[in-house]
Amino acid sequence: MALLQSIPGINGTAEVQEGAFAVPAELTVERGGFDPWCLSAFASRLAEKGFAPLVFKDGGAALRLRRDGAYAPEAYTLEVERAGISLTASGERGIIQGLTSLFERLAGREIPCCRLSDRPRYGHRGFMLDCSRHFFESAEIERILEEMALVKLNIFHWHLSDDQGWRIESRAFPKLHAGGPRYTQEEIRRIVAFARDRGIEVIPEIDLPGHTTALLSVYPELSCREEPVSPVTGGGIFPIILCAGKERVYEFLFTLLDEIADLFDSPLIHLGGDEAPKTEWEQCEHCKAALKRLGLEDFEDLQGHFTARLAEHLAGKGKKVRCWNDILKSRVLPGNMDIQYWVEWDASGGLESYFDRGGGVVFSDMFSLYFDYPASFSSLQKVFRYEPAIGGRSRAASPNTAGVEACLWTERVPTAAALERAIFPRLFALAETAWAGPGDYRDFEDRLRLKLETLKTRGVSFTPLEQCNPEGEARLAEIARFWKEFQASSGGIELAVPPETMAEMSKAMARGFNLPELPL
Repeated sequence: MALLQSIPGINGTAEVQEGAFAVPAELTVERGGFDPWCLSAFASRLAEKGFAPLVFKDGGAALRLRRDGAYAPEAYTLEVERAGISLTASGERGIIQGLTSLFERLAGREIPCCRLSDRPRYGHRGFMLDCSRHFFESAEIERILEEMALVKLNIFHWHLSDDQGWRIESRAFPKLHAGGPRYTQEEIRRIVAFARDRGIEVIPEIDLPGHTTALLSVYPELSCREEPVSPVTGGGIFPIILCAGKERVYEFLFTLLDEIADLFDSPLIHLGGDEAPKTEWEQCEHCKAALKRLGLEDFEDLQGHFTARLAEHLAGKGKKVRCWNDILKSRVLPGNMDIQYWVEWDASGGLESYFDRGGGVVFSDMFSLYFDYPASFSSLQKVFRYEPAIGGRSRAASPNTAGVEACLWTERVPTAAALERAIFPRLFALAETAWAGPGDYRDFEDRLRLKLETLKTRGVSFTPLEQCNPEGEARLAEIARFWKEFQASSGGIELAVPPETMAEMSKAMARGFNLPELPL
């Protein structure tokens, strides 16, 4: 039935009724005190279908918005009758989600009569895109944001710096992006507003103190040795990172982060913190002196101190920080921080301990939710069936589970078409489980076929459904092709990771992806 064919499914109740509401060429709206911006995306979508701009009225409107503070954020009730439509929510985000459901049910110039009561399973339903390894124009970012919004994803985690490039304009430190593509501050503000109108929060990530080769290639004085370092193109984990013992490093970062914080309305800034080798720190007189002066036990604690100083500064800007779970190797942690889980290579139990103490976690398990890996590693069914877990124990229902987020690192994704094929349709499976929860895969696949037809009409690239769950020889052949590309694009990885660690990573990947054990 058309009412129930959208993605994600309804997480509540859905009643089908007789008849349909005929949408007039000029739709009138009673806003009910909600800000006009929350209708912007809905109005734009109607305009693309030939409808006139919305007309706001104080009473007697065809579409009536109602505020009820008892509703959870993003929850809504939508009632479509022959005579008109009412939509109830507690805030603008709930109105946006209800209008999205309304638009998705538009057939020609009619909307079937129904009553929907709907709410999200998780508050954080995200997608992370790395624009450092390969840069994507702002039009492509907006294209992806629109597809995210149509399936009620609400977080765009924007990875803007890494070893391969700095992609955010800095007027304080313009050398950061000299000679390379970047998003201007005006573009960033426009994208943030575009996302907000669609119920999406944009969280920037500036990875610190590791993955900073691009920064150090133009500001080498911020490293331990202060020696020139060349920009990199391939993937990897590189040993030259920011020095944690020099005060001028913190002064530089405070100024830089202030500038970045002012561009984004999210209360969060992601500071990365992953894959930061300590080999340079162990030889650095500044870092060793800081370790002794602060009474820290090891250099992992020094990274915790480094991050805590940045977090304390950002708190003054009204920002909280998020870090990858690597930061939990430290015993010194910021107070205003939460964690994004991708993997634990060691058995320290840091993530489990943090979670059990009440720490909030966004789950981005690389073995299920990393879309830079092909379907032979993370199939559509695997994404659909993903449930947050730590140490083999489900954490799906815990209040400490903030939500789920898929990630796409772009070392091997050079074009917009390749990007879209990597994202779609797996992102729709994530949207389904994040909003409605686990369900019947065959029912989802039936709805997905209809969804993919709409992607075709919009010119969005995607992986054909018949290639989304490879098995047997087809799977093995794809694994072999990917592994060859992976090794070719990861020329720097051996620079900073000991052979024994690489061996453990290889075994963990084989287990996590159910692969033949192949050397990294």
